[in-house]
Amino acid sequence: MRVGIYNRWLPTRGGGEKHMLAIAECLSAEHTVEVLTHQRVGKAELEEKLNVDLSRVSLRCIPDLPDERLAPFTADYDLFINASHMNFIPSRAPRSLMLVYFPTPVGLSPWGLFKRRVGLQLKRRFMVPDYTEGFYGPEDIAGRRYRWTKGRAKLTIPVPRGLRALKLRMMLSGFRPPGSSPVNAAFSIDGREIGRCRLEAAGASFAPYELIVREIASSPLALEIHADTFWPKGEVGWEEPRDLGVAIAAVEVTHPRYRLYRFLFERLFKELGVRLDNLPPKLCLDHLDTYDLICAISQFTCQWIKRYWHRESEVLYPPVDVEAFVPLEKRNMILSVGRFFAGSHNKKHIPMIRAFKDMVDDGLSGWDLCLAGGTTPGVVHQEYLDKVKDAAMGYPIRIYTDVSFSDLAELYGRSKIYWHASGYGEDVAREPIRFEHFGITTVEAMAAGCVPVVIGKAGQLEVVRHGVDGFQWQTLGQLRRYTMDLIHQEDLRQRMSRAAIQRSRLYSREAFEERLMRIMHRLGI
Repeated sequence: MRVGIYNRWLPTRGGGEKHMLAIAECLSAEHTVEVLTHQRVGKAELEEKLNVDLSRVSLRCIPDLPDERLAPFTADYDLFINASHMNFIPSRAPRSLMLVYFPTPVGLSPWGLFKRRVGLQLKRRFMVPDYTEGFYGPEDIAGRRYRWTKGRAKLTIPVPRGLRALKLRMMLSGFRPPGSSPVNAAFSIDGREIGRCRLEAAGASFAPYELIVREIASSPLALEIHADTFWPKGEVGWEEPRDLGVAIAAVEVTHPRYRLYRFLFERLFKELGVRLDNLPPKLCLDHLDTYDLICAISQFTCQWIKRYWHRESEVLYPPVDVEAFVPLEKRNMILSVGRFFAGSHNKKHIPMIRAFKDMVDDGLSGWDLCLAGGTTPGVVHQEYLDKVKDAAMGYPIRIYTDVSFSDLAELYGRSKIYWHASGYGEDVAREPIRFEHFGITTVEAMAAGCVPVVIGKAGQLEVVRHGVDGFQWQTLGQLRRYTMDLIHQEDLRQRMSRAAIQRSRLYSREAFEERLMRIMHRLGI
């Protein structure tokens, strides 16, 4: 049987991608499996980062098209699995399954529709450029975010009525292999060329380019970009590469409205700016009816699929490599693992630091709080990390950024207690996206014998049993109290540590494969 598994975000190599590739690995034992995406990532890189075996899996690069236009690719398979967040591709395969990490509220939720309408209206009012078509998804290099164009791309810029001329400034790069010819790019509006440039092949460097648009006839302004393209050298396992034009790092409108937008949402209200930059697309829920089954990563996600989409779903918990995490000689360490990034759905490092500092001020000594996680490119996220470091100064708090897997496994193994605070101070009924939808790091910590003391909300409720293999807290006072109980009662900590190790086995790779096979049986496979 031919199986196709789609994930637009494969190059991010995150937890969702690991979940999806674990499905591919498992099914490849008996079936022909292809993973479909739009950007190139080497197999070896995926295997090393996500600890999966892709030796029997093929990677297929398909054109980056709207969801509806990707439907013909699904007909190539006997089973099509959509494992891509916020992509509703109509399936034409005989059997289809959708894997959902968390449902977007856009669709049946009046609140979600309202927020999206307000966000779009703000972007129109402030003349924010939109990458309408012909662009690949955003990528990061050296702290700068950019997008590749295809051979032809279109930018649209809302303009106020009566505006007759406009200046645009953008950062461009050729990004070609050494020795390549210069890159030609042309810019036009309504078929009328308004600019042309020639970019030297370069590494991760950008050059400014300005365009003056005269005689604006309509809004939004549609700017077409035509560029020379090249096909990157193929990698083993890929059927076809992307067709790349030029890289655009920024498009700025030299108009008071756009300058005000940047001042408001890049300096004063940065969190709102991040939300505006990531407005979800309008999705067609009717496409869900082309799938035989929807799988969620937790009961928490199931509940919100029912609430947002009015659909039933079944749980397929993510696989956790529990065998890779083992207890070592324990030290007086409290550990929390989570990426450092700004936004209301971050890992709440500052409240945890505040709780630990209060414990130290009340007399706790000989203990360290360790915060480990990956860093996120961008000024906003770097400023957040700096705030975390500033808050930790003067106390036994250690911050580990971008640690290797082996170093992280040792941190888990040495630590006695594990903290998790995602969602603290948030309203789970209104903003469930800001909470932990499952809790992979919690399971990893438990496998290493760390006793979890986690916020008692969302997916953490399914992982940790209060008073049995960990504690669930609602307030920072409870977080401190439960932690002090474990610090002062060694017998309690050891008993819960053993229970936590046992509990973690429910989410092992073996347990995952058993659940997956039951789901395949339901699909008649």
